[in-house]
Amino acid sequence: SGAVQRNMLGMGFVLGLAYGLDRASPLRSRAPRAPPLVFVCNHRCRVDWMYVWIVCVAAGRAGALKIILKDSLRAMPAVGWAMQCLGFVFLSRRDREKDVPRIRRMTRLSLRGDPASAFLIFPEGSDMSPAAMERAHRYAAQRGLAPRFQTLFPKSRGLAHCLAAAAEGGASAGAGDAARAVEVCDLTVAYRDFEDGERPNELTFLAGRFPREVHLRVEPLGDPPAPTEAAVAAWVRASFDRKEDALRRWYGGGGGGGGGGG
Repeated sequence: SGAVQRNMLGMGFVLGLAYGLDRASPLRSRAPRAPPLVFVCNHRCRVDWMYVWIVCVAAGRAGALKIILKDSLRAMPAVGWAMQCLGFVFLSRRDREKDVPRIRRMTRLSLRGDPASAFLIFPEGSDMSPAAMERAHRYAAQRGLAPRFQTLFPKSRGLAHCLAAAAEGGASAGAGDAARAVEVCDLTVAYRDFEDGERPNELTFLAGRFPREVHLRVEPLGDPPAPTEAAVAAWVRASFDRKEDALRRWYGGGGGGGGGGG
């Protein structure tokens, strides 16, 4: 059928993009002392990870990628079990006493197995569903903040403790300067939607309704600050302020959330 053909073409696009990036990307590095990578990404829709994986392929880190995600995903049939087998890190975001030791332990274990591991974190903690956007607007109004329309307000605890554990691991391994034990990349995903405002998801993929374009911007965030929660929180907020500005320009201005533009 036409939907199946579009589905196959869409997956071919994804695989072709991955292959092309893999051959040409300056990110690619598997040197013996290559630092671990941490990708800090916006989270517009539930399938962002599929396209982010392309960047990890380009960096030569797909096999060592650990995604940091919310604990409810652990219960997904089949997929949740597979993610646990791959060593992904699940955070409740409500139970600090469990989350902090868990992320530190899993980061250390990953780096012990592969010092060039990559970690993907979505600091917003949720995709941009209508309910999440409503909560974000209430949060902004309660605190006198400017509303966001293309990102949510980021959280920083998980990233702070991932960076702290990575820095400790690098220093204990003799990497010297702990601040250079990890490289943090700002990753922004933007779409030209199949129809304006249609956020991609698993069902739209099955129907052959792939985004018309997917744009991935990767840039280094520079040396991370001291891995304290306060310092990382300010650092991540500044990163997401820049993302919000860039994505507003891409999607055409204010709060529209349309299909993307030049």
